[in-house]
Amino acid sequence: MLESILTKLKSENQIGLININDQDRLIIKKVMRSLSFFRVNSFDSQIIQRDLIGMAQELQIRNSSLSENIGDDLKGFTSSIVEGSNGP
Repeated sequence: MLESILTKLKSENQIGLININDQDRLIIKKVMRSLSFFRVNSFDSQIIQRDLIGMAQELQIRNSSLSENIGDDLKGFTSSIVEGSNGP
């Protein structure tokens, strides 16, 4: 059952990534790549990706972007995500 939820979540994330701008998509991919170094499990990483996509979509509605809101400290942003997660 968990496998089917994970598969569905991955599919929804793929679709969500298509619907955001290129710069935000690149930021999300960089964050996700960084998370793999912190050993975040696959389910949690998909949840984090879904949340980041949601943030990007919300910011697009407000005529803003992830890059404007995160700034230049992508590493710090990623670290704060890891600290807020349940861990590996």
